[in-house]
Amino acid sequence: MQVRVNNNVITVPEGSNVNVINNQVFVNGKPWLDTDQTKAALNDGVLKVVVEGNALNVACDCALEVQGDVQGDVKAEGSVRVEGNVGRNVEAVGSVRCGGVTGYVKSDGTVNCDNVGGNVEAGGSIKANDIQGNAKAGGSVKANRIGSASL
Repeated sequence: MQVRVNNNVITVPEGSNVNVINNQVFVNGKPWLDTDQTKAALNDGVLKVVVEGNALNVACDCALEVQGDVQGDVKAEGSVRVEGNVGRNVEAVGSVRCGGVTGYVKSDGTVNCDNVGGNVEAGGSIKANDIQGNAKAGGSVKANRIGSASL
């Protein structure tokens, strides 16, 4: 699996748990300083982490982009963008933008997604195509079709 920290690509074993905290990369709970690329990625401070592929378990204290589906637990101190679907859990201090949700998405900001079959909770507004699961928002909820939503 490849993880991009800022503009540097770090290759980690497939299915690894990846954490980026306080400008350090941890893989399966251990510091990951195997290459000069990892060291170079951390020199200027971590601004954004990109997972190229499906994400199992990722935690970071910055913005996160997943170029695949979320199949595990993802936590970010910044915004989260998922090009695929959320099958498990996403928690973000910032906003969340993703495909369909069959798992759980919690955001202190806004959530913008396709279809919701699971649960979405936002401190701000929620915008989705179709909500058949549960949606709870501190702001507005906008969808073409809403099964159940609470404000």
